[in-house]
Amino acid sequence: MPRSGSSFLTTFACTLGFDADPQVGSSGFRVDLGVRHSDRPAQYILAVECDGAAYHSALWARERDRLRQEVLEGLGWRFHRIWSTDWFHRREREISRLKDALAEAKAIADGRFEVDGANDVGVDDEGQLDATEQMISLEHLALKARPYVKAELSANSNLEPHDAPVGLLIDIVTKVVDIEGPLHTEEIARRISAAFGKNRTGSRIVAAADLAIANAVKRNADLRLHDGFLFTMLQQENPPVRDRSTVSGTLLKAELLPPMEVTAAAALILRESGGMEREELIRSVANLLGYQRVGPDLARSIGDVLEATVNFG
Repeated sequence: MPRSGSSFLTTFACTLGFDADPQVGSSGFRVDLGVRHSDRPAQYILAVECDGAAYHSALWARERDRLRQEVLEGLGWRFHRIWSTDWFHRREREISRLKDALAEAKAIADGRFEVDGANDVGVDDEGQLDATEQMISLEHLALKARPYVKAELSANSNLEPHDAPVGLLIDIVTKVVDIEGPLHTEEIARRISAAFGKNRTGSRIVAAADLAIANAVKRNADLRLHDGFLFTMLQQENPPVRDRSTVSGTLLKAELLPPMEVTAAAALILRESGGMEREELIRSVANLLGYQRVGPDLARSIGDVLEATVNFG
């Protein structure tokens, strides 16, 4: 549900005599709207969730929210859920349902209905849900990419890379792409250099790598070269999404991040989590790809790809 919808719900609750706070809780235990008792403002009586159908049709998201709700209900919270489609198309009915839910929640809190444990734990002054994070971990339900695997090959040759037979370099290129594709040609040159035991990639090695890449594409119909990235047809059809949290150096350079991998990561996140704002999606993609921080270069690189592939409305 758009922020404007949540703001309306907050205002609506106030007209009925209830104060409401958005995003109550912490970490994986936040609720969209926490409604306070009209006479005892320190006590929350109802958690209102405002959800999009696309988001909660995702298996992992649905399971995560089910566990979260079970935990919070065990601590005495009552839940009321509003779906975006119902809010847009049947708003009067949803307002009536919310009004009834608030009245019932207040009646229960006032003791007119007996419910064991209702809000026994409560929330502290900063809106943090007490003790919940120690009770259950939802970490295993988070989206995770497979670890990035770096090609480590040996040329078994005493020659300099630029003096080696083109056929040998083509073989290295093919093996590197099979392991790491899609991969930028700069990184392929570094893998060739490393295969010959070199720590640096000079201009002659880069030239030899470029020649080997060009010949590899000519000889192997399965290889594709586009905008400086080399990949196989299978990688193009099903781009890998990889966690780079354990790698370092040039592999983390924003300009060497394959656009097709960014697109695949975004598609996976949106399929599992529903719509997102642009900045939130950029952070989510970077996080899924294992980046510890999102600097301006990385944000720009990911953002440029998303602008061309994602409709933000």
